[in-house]
Amino acid sequence: MRRLLFASALLAACSSPDEAGPAPVDSGTTDGAEDTAPAVEHDDPCTSTAPTLGVVPSTRVATIVSKKRPQTASGVSPDGPPGLPGYLAAGLGEWEAGPAEPGLVDDTLLPGAGSSSAASDRRSVAFVLHVSDTQLVDDESPNRLMVLDNPITSGAGRPQEGGVARATSAMHRTLAAITKARPFDFELVTGDCADNAQANEHAWFVQLMDGKKGLDLDSGADDDPVVGPGNDWKDPFDPVPAPAPWYFVFGNHDNEVQGNSVPSGYTSEIALGTTPKSGTRDYRKKGAPITREEVPADPRRKQLTSAEIVAGLFDTTSVPGPVGHGFTKGKPGTSYVVEPMPGVPLRLVSLDTTDPSGGSSGSVLVKTMTEFLEPTLAAAEKDGFLVILSSHHPTSTIDAGKGDDTKPDAAYLTREQVEKAVAAHPNVILWLAGHEHSHRISAIKGPSADAPGYYEIMTDAIADWPSQARAIELVWVPGDDSLSIYTSTIDYAAESCLEARFRTYSLVDVNSGWSPSGAGRPADRNVELRRKVPKGVKLAGLGKVKIETETTLVGK
Repeated sequence: MRRLLFASALLAACSSPDEAGPAPVDSGTTDGAEDTAPAVEHDDPCTSTAPTLGVVPSTRVATIVSKKRPQTASGVSPDGPPGLPGYLAAGLGEWEAGPAEPGLVDDTLLPGAGSSSAASDRRSVAFVLHVSDTQLVDDESPNRLMVLDNPITSGAGRPQEGGVARATSAMHRTLAAITKARPFDFELVTGDCADNAQANEHAWFVQLMDGKKGLDLDSGADDDPVVGPGNDWKDPFDPVPAPAPWYFVFGNHDNEVQGNSVPSGYTSEIALGTTPKSGTRDYRKKGAPITREEVPADPRRKQLTSAEIVAGLFDTTSVPGPVGHGFTKGKPGTSYVVEPMPGVPLRLVSLDTTDPSGGSSGSVLVKTMTEFLEPTLAAAEKDGFLVILSSHHPTSTIDAGKGDDTKPDAAYLTREQVEKAVAAHPNVILWLAGHEHSHRISAIKGPSADAPGYYEIMTDAIADWPSQARAIELVWVPGDDSLSIYTSTIDYAAESCLEARFRTYSLVDVNSGWSPSGAGRPADRNVELRRKVPKGVKLAGLGKVKIETETTLVGK
């Protein structure tokens, strides 16, 4: 989630009736069965005139840019009618091909090293895909907070939210095409995979990542805004699976109501009921406007505990796998350690930074540090393994308050304490995160030359503009036993009108002044990060001669 929404305090307050018109008529069933009545077409077919750009290896070759500059927020929401049609007519969703963005070098943790591109004996040790914040949403759930969406606390609603599964599928198709010769070793999804801690959202996410045919993201009534298959976001479709084994990281939207409050009997009653106190979408009206009138109920909107979410990760396919997606059956907890590449001394450590008391900010408990993280990092050093640490929250959003309370609590660590503890372990080379829906790269310095620190890499949300993924390539430089860690942002190729519509609507969200862009600075995107190989880590004989960032990702 990009910004804090004070959900628990406002949820009950927004209970006045919808002023958009009379109560809608139920157009279908509530259990996913086919309608018995003829479908009624009430929305516009997808006829986007957005450019069809072919597969581009990465933004190192070409970018996708807006034709318009963002305007100051007018106070008219782009989440649906009447705002969205006006913004579209004004051209605020128009995009085109833009120039390439050459890579930069950050040698903060190996001062003076510069680029390793001149070295002739380098080896590509790992090729990793990082995506974040899909926030796959049941956008018809009564437990949403859409009337609270505004330019100050954006994120409760998005004009493009109904198409996020299409965008994710398009990204996977694009990445599979780019990396056909050298597939990614694994894909890491750093949290907020779902939006509202609901059973249907988490089931949909697993099916989306696995490429299960006939993925149907409709809930409540069986909606078909545009009669016929494949022409609106409520139509079932066959998603493209993840291009590599994928790993799940907990985010605050995965196990909290709208990413802010721990599920309760009260929120469960709303989710399973028919009264959207704070606004949801009504796909039985043109443009799926926000409504607070009665909507069809759906038992699949059950709110899940973290343990139930983990259990659902085993209801999956062995390909792309792995079963459990990082978790071990029968082993409690929401953090884990895996070795995703057999034969390569690399450990992936997933740290659950969601606050058990609720709230959108991140947290690390003293108990978590002493009982899990410190022993895990010490073991990696002893065993000679590189460590990629992952969490949903970057440390910039970690606080020592319980829940939304800003008063420090003795059970919680501060951001500075967490960074200092992690940077003291020389084998931690990267910390991958999401949450802020923006690209950002930061160097977190360690205490000495032998423990220089790590790079924190935050990747933009699929849910929001520019909806990019990030390729991360670990390259060993034998000459000085150093690492070049290449990062490259990648746009998805829109091959259908519905995929292009997602991009267009997400750009409207930014250009209308409603939400910030997640593009970050050039120094946050295509960068070569330099660092020494930790003592005790042996990389000789591993990896491939071809450096994908300098070949595949630039179209060579």
